[in-house]
Amino acid sequence: STKEIGSGGSKSYPCSYEDCKGKELLPVICPHCEKHFCLTYKTSYNHHLIVLHFILYSQAQLVHRHQDDHKCEKLEIPKPRMAATQELVQKIVESKKNAPPSKGRKGAKNAATII
Repeated sequence: STKEIGSGGSKSYPCSYEDCKGKELLPVICPHCEKHFCLTYKTSYNHHLIVLHFILYSQAQLVHRHQDDHKCEKLEIPKPRMAATQELVQKIVESKKNAPPSKGRKGAKNAATII
C-alpha cells in the first residue's frame, strides 16, 4: 500500500516490517513475500528468517499437493471420469470380439497394382 505525502502528491511506500515506521519514496519489494520494506530492513537478518520460513512453507505445500505419496488423511479418492463412455466403449469392444472376422475388401489394395 502507498500513502501520499506532502502537498505535491508524492507517494511513499511504508515498511512492512513489524513496528517499523520507515518509508521509502521508491518501492523496495522483497521478491519472495512481495512486501515493501525500508532500506534498513530490506537486508535484515530477521526478514531473511521470514523469507526462509516462507520458502520452507511453500515447499511443504508443494509436497502436500501429491497426497497419495504420503498417505494423507485428507486424500479424496477421485471419481471415475466419463464412466458412461468407458462402459459404452467396453460394450463395443466386447461385441467386436464375438463377431465373425470380416472378409475385407475385394479388389486391389492400392492404386499401384491396377496399372
